[in-house]
Amino acid sequence: MIHKTIIDVDEKGTKAGAVTAVEMPDSTIEAKPKEVVLNLPFFYMMIDAEYNLPLFMGSLMRVN
Repeated sequence: MIHKTIIDVDEKGTKAGAVTAVEMPDSTIEAKPKEVVLNLPFFYMMIDAEYNLPLFMGSLMRVN
């Protein structure tokens, strides 16, 4: 999976965009589904791998 984001900030304002691509080989291995339970507040960050700088940060405080 590849995810690319673009953030453009100038005197006129801010523009952001994102795209995600998934490569699917001709023959796939059937993966077993995994359940992920997010039942507690948490903080998340997307960090640039080359420069080790945060790109996006956020938190989930109310879990229903």
